[in-house]
Amino acid sequence: MAAHTWPETLPTSADAHSYSEASGVLTLVTPMDMGPAKMRYRGTRPRTMNVDFIMDNTQIATLETFIITTIRGTARFNFIHPRTQVSIEVRIVPASDGKYFDISHFASDLYKISLSLEQMP
Repeated sequence: MAAHTWPETLPTSADAHSYSEASGVLTLVTPMDMGPAKMRYRGTRPRTMNVDFIMDNTQIATLETFIITTIRGTARFNFIHPRTQVSIEVRIVPASDGKYFDISHFASDLYKISLSLEQMP
């Protein structure tokens, strides 16, 4: 079990219209001189989730503190899975440019926070 938990003051339910989830297997494909390529199983691919939350400025400050100070951007933490409602262990997957999340205006004093999570085995 992870040492950290998603802060109680942050939303636990993701926006259902923008939630997505992916899983699969890792394979190694080797081309052959003749015939179809050889495909070998290498293991399971980590399940990833793209989640959006609607937050106010206070919650965004809590999220930033949680990411920067508490988990230092890399530690695992407990999180309620949006689809199954079961506690799972995840970590935040930064974008290729190092961003942990995106903020976009939603309404009045509310903002949409988009981030990617990777479920740990």
